[in-house]
Amino acid sequence: MFARREWFINFKALEEEIPVRIGDGKYIPAVGRGDINILAFDGHLWSEKHLSNVLFVPQLKYNLFSAGAALDKGLELQLNNLGCKLKRSGKTVLQGERRDKLYCIKLKVILEQTDPEAQAAICTFRDWHERMVHQNARHVKKFLKQASIETSVEKEFFCESCVVGKMH
Repeated sequence: MFARREWFINFKALEEEIPVRIGDGKYIPAVGRGDINILAFDGHLWSEKHLSNVLFVPQLKYNLFSAGAALDKGLELQLNNLGCKLKRSGKTVLQGERRDKLYCIKLKVILEQTDPEAQAAICTFRDWHERMVHQNARHVKKFLKQASIETSVEKEFFCESCVVGKMH
């Protein structure tokens, strides 16, 4: 369930609202349904995926991912104290981390843009680091400078995947 109408493609308003029960027991209405294109993190790489039949619930404060709906579509769910993984045929397609008592999945919504320069401008330094297969930050900066690509540099850049990869 997502609260931002502009993220939907193939959006259709519902003829009849669907009541959605939230954490405090109250019901809020889902008023539409559609698809959302995302980048999903599988633990190593970001890849393009497609969420289908997503409810549009404008009163939501946070987007919610339904584990039950994912299981109904044939995905497997693994949970532990550190995080979660959604798998299809044994292969991880999406993962997340545990924060307090919630699981936060790692995904980014792909907004439709036709201008490639505008698309590059919204990418963070972390995005480029991951696209370049977790190259050293110095090499990524050098490449971006040579390609005249501007990006925001994070003051405290930390890549958990790089740390885990160096443990072996």
